Amino acid sequence: RMKKSSMNTAPPSGQPAAPAAAAASTASALDYLRDATSAATGSVSGLRIVEGVIDTFTAKVSGSSSSPLLSEHDVLVAWVRATLERGRRGELPGNTFTPIPDKWRRRNQSREMLQFGTYTHSNRVETHVSVAPLPPQLIAVVTKLVKHGVITEEQRFDSCTVNLYATGQWIPPHIDNPAFARPFATVSLCSQQPMVLGRGIVWPEGTNPGDPSVGGGEPGGAAVRVGEEVTLELPVGSVVVVSGDAADVYEHAIPPVTAERISLTFRRLMPPGEPLRLQTKATERCRQEYRDRRRALYPTLWSSSAADGTGEERRGSGGSAATS
Repeated sequence: RMKKSSMNTAPPSGQPAAPAAAAASTASALDYLRDATSAATGSVSGLRIVEGVIDTFTAKVSGSSSSPLLSEHDVLVAWVRATLERGRRGELPGNTFTPIPDKWRRRNQSREMLQFGTYTHSNRVETHVSVAPLPPQLIAVVTKLVKHGVITEEQRFDSCTVNLYATGQWIPPHIDNPAFARPFATVSLCSQQPMVLGRGIVWPEGTNPGDPSVGGGEPGGAAVRVGEEVTLELPVGSVVVVSGDAADVYEHAIPPVTAERISLTFRRLMPPGEPLRLQTKATERCRQEYRDRRRALYPTLWSSSAADGTGEERRGSGGSAATS
């Protein structure tokens, strides 16, 4: 059963934690949707989390002594792992499988990906690059999101990036490409991990942000992460739905994960037209402000990235395909 999730954001010292809302056993799935909030920063408009979207419970067949049946979660994870192996062997069409570039692997950035429906690279949408269409296993997840009112039929997703994180891997702060309609949504599998949000997050440049041995704790040093306003825990089987300010004003990122994590980020492309132009204008205004902030802190790395053409990749706000 889907249920409302609690935030894992500690309030400022001396302030009480936000009270937990009482569960209503007869409430519909829609009643369990709520804006995710932080006692320290107030609400983030457009951010919702729903638990229990993917069933994690196993069961035995009545009267059978056989092993428990696999849960919906375990079946989905098994399919992802099998598909990943096919991708590694070159058996998937086009660029459906995306390995980790060596330049990111050295600092443990990014993760292996499977991309269906739409191909992205460094937060750039490249519709000319071939990938497999959304497969039945992922269409079934989207249908479940629609059935339980997490999204509407009109918002039905046609693309998915499957992200496979090994322990210690991470993706930097970013705003998802405005070519994708809002909302987009991420389903979390395998382990509970946090997502952080902020308006202009500054993370270590050119290093692993989880490495405490670099930077000495000085402002701007490699061990310092600033600007994180909200930390949202993503339980196994949950979906986080991102729209409004949460999608277009706040950056989001995944810090180095403490265990294997698989996430399914569902999106759909916007058609050409005025809504796309306005969404692009709004998000780019925030992205430019945050770029300027990081440029002021890391002028040397910015000039180097401009010289070698890596830009967003070196700076770390575009993200490797920029999904959660």
